[in-house]
Amino acid sequence: QEPLAIELRLVRNPAAAAGAAWADASAPWRAGFRAAFLDEDITAIIRDEDEAQIALGRAAGRAARELDPPLRSTHFLTSDASGLARLALPAAFHARPYHALVRIDRGDVAVAREVSHGIERSWALRSLAWADRPLLRPGETLHWRALLREFDGSRLRRPEGRIAAAIRIIGLEQHILWEEDVTIADDGSLHGSLTLPISLRRLGPSIVGLRLGEGAWQHLAKVRELALPDFTLEVVQANEALRSGEDQVLTLTLRDAHGAGIADTSITAQVLIHPLDGPSVPGQRLSARTDLGGIARLRVPSLPGQPALYRATLQLQHAGQDYLRHLHWRASVFPFPLQVELRESTLRAGQTLHLRGTFPAAARLQWWLEVDGRRLGEVHEWQGDDRGWSETRLPLTDAHVGATAVVLSHPVLDGPPARRELSLRVNPAPSSRELRAGELRLEPSATRVDPGQAWSATLRGLSPQAAGLLVIGDDMLRLAAVANGDPDHRGHATFRSAIDPSWGPSTQLQAVSYVPGRGFVESPRQTLEIRPIDTLLRVTVQPEHASYRPGDALRARIMVHDWQGHPAAGVRLSVGVVDQRLYHLAEDETPDLWEYFHHYQRPWQLSLGTSISQQVPQALLWRAVIQRWQPLDDGAFGNRTGGGKRRIVGRYGGSRASERSSVLLESTTSPLILWLADIQTDAQGVAQIHFPLPNEPGSWRLTARANDAADRLRVGEVRQDLSAQLSVQAHLRGPPVITPGEQLPLEVELHNRQDIPTKVRLHGPDGQTQELELAAHGRRLLQLALAVPAIDAQAPLRWDAGHLGQLQQQQLRLESGPNGAEVQELRFSYLLRLPGIIAQQRLLSAMPADAHMPIAEAAQAAHVELHAFADGGARARHWLSQPTAAMGLGDVGFKPLGPGVLREMHLATAFELVPKLLAQPSPARLAAVAQGWPSLERLNNDALALLLSQIAHQQGMPMAAPRQRPAGLQGAWLLA
Repeated sequence: QEPLAIELRLVRNPAAAAGAAWADASAPWRAGFRAAFLDEDITAIIRDEDEAQIALGRAAGRAARELDPPLRSTHFLTSDASGLARLALPAAFHARPYHALVRIDRGDVAVAREVSHGIERSWALRSLAWADRPLLRPGETLHWRALLREFDGSRLRRPEGRIAAAIRIIGLEQHILWEEDVTIADDGSLHGSLTLPISLRRLGPSIVGLRLGEGAWQHLAKVRELALPDFTLEVVQANEALRSGEDQVLTLTLRDAHGAGIADTSITAQVLIHPLDGPSVPGQRLSARTDLGGIARLRVPSLPGQPALYRATLQLQHAGQDYLRHLHWRASVFPFPLQVELRESTLRAGQTLHLRGTFPAAARLQWWLEVDGRRLGEVHEWQGDDRGWSETRLPLTDAHVGATAVVLSHPVLDGPPARRELSLRVNPAPSSRELRAGELRLEPSATRVDPGQAWSATLRGLSPQAAGLLVIGDDMLRLAAVANGDPDHRGHATFRSAIDPSWGPSTQLQAVSYVPGRGFVESPRQTLEIRPIDTLLRVTVQPEHASYRPGDALRARIMVHDWQGHPAAGVRLSVGVVDQRLYHLAEDETPDLWEYFHHYQRPWQLSLGTSISQQVPQALLWRAVIQRWQPLDDGAFGNRTGGGKRRIVGRYGGSRASERSSVLLESTTSPLILWLADIQTDAQGVAQIHFPLPNEPGSWRLTARANDAADRLRVGEVRQDLSAQLSVQAHLRGPPVITPGEQLPLEVELHNRQDIPTKVRLHGPDGQTQELELAAHGRRLLQLALAVPAIDAQAPLRWDAGHLGQLQQQQLRLESGPNGAEVQELRFSYLLRLPGIIAQQRLLSAMPADAHMPIAEAAQAAHVELHAFADGGARARHWLSQPTAAMGLGDVGFKPLGPGVLREMHLATAFELVPKLLAQPSPARLAAVAQGWPSLERLNNDALALLLSQIAHQQGMPMAAPRQRPAGLQGAWLLA
């Protein structure tokens, strides 16, 4: 129990006190400010012309000194029985640099040490955003949510106030779609929605990103006009890490558009083997057929005793569509994933060897030490842990000296044991001279622990009758404990403690002891990893019923519990329900919330004080040790935001994903069923949701992400599959574009999901009825040919994918079950193409849907004008113009736009059709069109000439030369 005196002095920073003025100020102004603020003299030579600036700086410095005056504080305290003294830092010194002087407050002892605090803490934004679904189409609405915290390299805190937010799209061009200053919610989150303009089609496949503040752009979703696949194939590999010689079992599940299994379909796999130490080897060609549940299994053999990479190409055909998918996996000598590391690879006899590994809990490894193939010591066993990782250790003796490897082995059934070696070097124990030099070693029982776990550490190398100080900390002191050496004078001391959850996710260890003749000696620092499971929320979804039918109202309870199983009240949730087929086109790439916010390393930021007097009894020096936070790296750390690359599950775009007519995509049901951006759990940790399921059968993925409002942030998430099925399900498909006068070929795929045969009745739009019987779990493919209606002169025209026409829909009625009690309305949309208009992409590529066209400033504006003439001819004019000033072009006026502004221009055209439009050109019409030929000749546009020749070739019109324009009445008809 020593009396101590501690003197604290605030370290004041002139640059920080001056604020923004310091960066732009002159050197004389800064000198004057510093002198007045710190109350010190200017020792540099002052020129006459600098006097005015120095005077201004002094005035500003005096004003700043009044706001931030010098501060000193003296405190007296007494160390406890173990020699430790703790001082609560006064509030005025929090988060400020300071200097501390500590001395033993006795007249007969002159021992003092000093320590300096580093710089002020700085915070940076750490955010993560996600969208309602990973893939959208132009015209759909994007919903998003973001979670924000500020991070100083060690801890999180919840931000407040407003923040600048922006959403951009990157495709063939880049545009900012939205930007605004938004208010951060009281739980540190943001959410919003944005309708993507139809005009974004012209950008092609694109990516939408979000930026918050000055952070990096975060990926939200892809934008692409893809139709949902008619069927999907899911692959599950039985062995992610295969042992050489074992079979890889592939479980393949083939599902239709409604999520039901497709039976009796052949799936083939062609295997190619790439050994790690040799050329590629062709594998077998395997085949299997799906069962009633749509499941097939393939067994792919592997080369015994040879690590290799395996690639398998899966192929199948269903309903006239081909499917191709590639898989790959590795085969190694161990039958399970194994990662092992040595904490230290160079050790001495008397020290402890530590192994840390990641492998399944059911696995049991054997391991030993070797030198030149000769085993040293005994064989040890290492059992896996249910946490997925475990540690083991071995005290080294003289019998282990000279060991060069740690060997891990696992028995196998049909071959030599699997074996892995780790390099190691075991040296002899230190000599008595080396021991006197004072080598201090700290050996923790484990370096990867859970909150609340019992933990110990042994300190070796203590002098006789000496004590050791254990320090656990990072940017702050987490634990300080003193332990005396063992009574047998072996130079050992043991520390014991329970792991505090606040230490997570990591902290640092170091021991200090006094060695005669050397003073204070520190052990090497080590990292202690603490899984922050106290920040993990467990989210579960409990639907009201086990099964649903299309159109049912689904009610479910979302329950949130903390890591100890207690209900988590007041937790915020985002909930999205999306068609499962969408995830076969684009997977959700959002990083795991828990891993993203709570997986980081805290740096060591404690510092030993330095002695300012050595003319003192050294035995008392250790009692004056003071540990205080001092950022050694000036508190610097990276500004990390979400949206970065991460482990991504690729589905290879599978299951016949194809670019479809965007007009037809507009008529389909949205893949998004439900989006709730911000709901909250009640006192029991429960949130209720209810929503109607679509009227069509299907399967959907529910994704719920949870967070609380605490600074440290607890997070959790869950995914759950939902489905609604009928006893008999039908899927309708056909061509997207059809011409009047043709027949519309439709395919109706019927699937009986029952265990008994059933009769169905299909009613067509023409009044025809078909009756048939489906076998138990049977499928039938019906071919229909329906009459196509004529063009409706009053209906609007739609432009899409190089075609101009009208959107049409065919509807069929399916009755099944007893007395036809189960009724389904089957609808199919298609584009009825307008005859007489050439389906040429280059000619009409600028014409968007709904006659809206984006025009940017100083850009070549493509203009298409369509007129309907009384004689039934449809004429298209296509030209380029520079919108530098307002100009009239037919029915359209171009006006200059502001810099960087994207606007929508509406084409003022009259879509009036008359029945004569469908007729072949009459001589009078051709003569009238021919009168306008000279105006087209004066255009002198080579690109138009080439385009017309291509169109003529498509129409079977012979041309004298490739670039010759069509002339005469035939050419006039073509242009008309």
